[in-house]
Amino acid sequence: MNDMEFYYLPKEYQTIHTACFDLIRQVEEFIVKDEYQFLKVSSTPMTPEDMKLLEECGDFWDFLKKHREEQFYTQLNKQLILGLLMDFCYFMQESLDCSNKMRLVVSFALLRRPLVDNSRILLRILTDDKFYDKFIERDDYDPAKMSDEETMAFLKATDEKSIPICQQYWFSTLNCLTMPCSVSSKMR
Repeated sequence: MNDMEFYYLPKEYQTIHTACFDLIRQVEEFIVKDEYQFLKVSSTPMTPEDMKLLEECGDFWDFLKKHREEQFYTQLNKQLILGLLMDFCYFMQESLDCSNKMRLVVSFALLRRPLVDNSRILLRILTDDKFYDKFIERDDYDPAKMSDEETMAFLKATDEKSIPICQQYWFSTLNCLTMPCSVSSKMR
């Protein structure tokens, strides 16, 4: 992108800075462009019996957890990943902007969340069998908080578990995108 204004960034870093910004903008397109809005909408067909069960549960997520557990995890994964992706874009863009203005301490601080904290959340999603229960049921649960030992254990566990979990959850999440809809939950 040629219209970027460089404040203090040395000339030798401007090309790579622009390339990074452009990559983040491409990722952001999945969040903001109309043609990708289907990624933000989760849906599930509902029968009249389902509508009665939903009314009894009082909440769409509770209904899914109780009566359609596989869809519950698919929908939750989709919403969590979209949220992490949005978070990644916002923090990376701000970090790049701060580095351009020679505010390097702020820039590096902003990098921590998408590169460290969000990665830890992804590790938990992939490897912690109790992640969803803790995430949903405990108000004090911080999925990004873990010791170095826990981080290493989760990293080792990804070698063993990532492929089966990806097949089970991520592929079913992709299938969810094509499901017909009668009740939908839109991410804000």
